[in-house]
Amino acid sequence: MKGKKKYFIALLILCLLGSSQSVSASVIAQPKVVYYNQGDYPDKKYGDTPIQVSGCGPCAMAVCVSSFTGKKVSVPELCKWSVKNGYYYDGSGSSHYLVPAVAKKYNLKCEAIGYSRKKMVEALYSGKFVVVLMGPGTFASSGHFMVLTGINEKGRISVADVGSRANTAKTFSVDKIMKELKNYSQAGGPMWVISPKDEPKISGAAKVAIATFTQRYGE
Repeated sequence: MKGKKKYFIALLILCLLGSSQSVSASVIAQPKVVYYNQGDYPDKKYGDTPIQVSGCGPCAMAVCVSSFTGKKVSVPELCKWSVKNGYYYDGSGSSHYLVPAVAKKYNLKCEAIGYSRKKMVEALYSGKFVVVLMGPGTFASSGHFMVLTGINEKGRISVADVGSRANTAKTFSVDKIMKELKNYSQAGGPMWVISPKDEPKISGAAKVAIATFTQRYGE
């Protein structure tokens, strides 16, 4: 009975707090998602390849930076910065170390959480984003960076898939995301929690809701 009551309270809190997203909610409302797509730069290069082919890393980080800071980021310029600072590998795309490096550049927090399902779910319910490196499957044929931007009361995750507007319009189960994560990564990946330096304070009631939903979908 106590478990059901706790879940009801958490659900009520979630409904009352609402969200800035139409398809996904978190206990702590996330910022409005500023979306970028690789295909919007057909004539721009990322090192020796087109951005639309290998620019998922800079595009994903541009989503995080623009959403949390409110300042639009130039994806081509971020690609140039990545190449200049050694975060691009010729012919293969971004170094995994690009994620913490860009976060540091724009004064955002970045926590590498490896394959921790619990930390991923908790972060999303806390209003944070999670940059993920996906392997072959729904989102990629080999390796692909994208951003998890929210999670609703049913445990469905919204994404900013910088390679697919169709995927971005959908929600996905926690199981789907975990199953398709890249099976090899560096820099503490394949998941990184991104949040602003000045995170909002979380009330006791919200903490209960976050803990309840994390327990429900994070195990």
